[in-house]
Amino acid sequence: MRRWLLALLWLPMLAMGPLAHAAPEAMDVAFAEATLEPDGLPPEVRRVQLPFRWDHEFPGRGGKASYRIDLPASAVPAGAPSVLLMSGVGNQVAVLFNDALVASFGTLGDSGYDAAKGNELVHVAAALHHEGRPQVLLVRTTIQRQRGAGLASVQYGTEASLAPIYRSQQNWRNTSAIVYAVSLLLMGGMAGGLWLRQRDALYGCFALAALSGIARNLDRVWPEVPVPWPLWGAVVAVCYAGHIGLIARFVLLVLERNPPWLVRSIYAALATSVTLACASFAFALPKLWTSGLVILQFTSIICLPT
Repeated sequence: MRRWLLALLWLPMLAMGPLAHAAPEAMDVAFAEATLEPDGLPPEVRRVQLPFRWDHEFPGRGGKASYRIDLPASAVPAGAPSVLLMSGVGNQVAVLFNDALVASFGTLGDSGYDAAKGNELVHVAAALHHEGRPQVLLVRTTIQRQRGAGLASVQYGTEASLAPIYRSQQNWRNTSAIVYAVSLLLMGGMAGGLWLRQRDALYGCFALAALSGIARNLDRVWPEVPVPWPLWGAVVAVCYAGHIGLIARFVLLVLERNPPWLVRSIYAALATSVTLACASFAFALPKLWTSGLVILQFTSIICLPT
């Protein structure tokens, strides 16, 4: 039983199969003309390379961004419908093709929805295409601070070439996270039941570690959470800190090596990380949460040679 519990917590997030590659009927967009409006800073217009990470460019700030992309007329057969495959775009998105709104994900400025949680396949009717000249794609987004956003990639082509890629990405990104979350729920519940019967700290620690790991996996695929942002970000961070810290404690229990100084270090690192996570989202300082993760990881590494 101990081996199964340990193996589950260390289960890697492996892809569910090799990702498909774009067929010749599809093109990858490498650059976009971006209008960036971070909160508290003057707007700027510049050419950005995709993938573009807003949180790397403007840490701790929300704002607005618009990406203008010129698509060649020859990318799809004349008179045929096309599709756009976008990944990592958010947080709320409106997509315009030749000035016509073709898709929206959430409402611009409404933090209750996060489009960046999944890949988006946007269908474009043949009637919207301009013959003999480039097509203009405009992606308008609103971004909340400390929430992964930007524009990771855009592919443009026929549905036959991009639909298989979309399904493969969905399986790899969404299905695997859901399966892992359900596995943690089942195993955590079973371990909790064993703890209620036997009062063994091993099972109690595993139950807490598994259940605290569910939130982060659900957050990867849940676009409409019931808790407003940035409070939801703090909840996920605290749960993730508990997951890592309790894994380290669980490893010591499995190995039956519990030096008091190391046990106290794990609990101190966990408490410090939780505090830093809450402060990070309260005061819009992403480096605080990063520091908390470093402390937890360092403490976990110390457990390995004991």
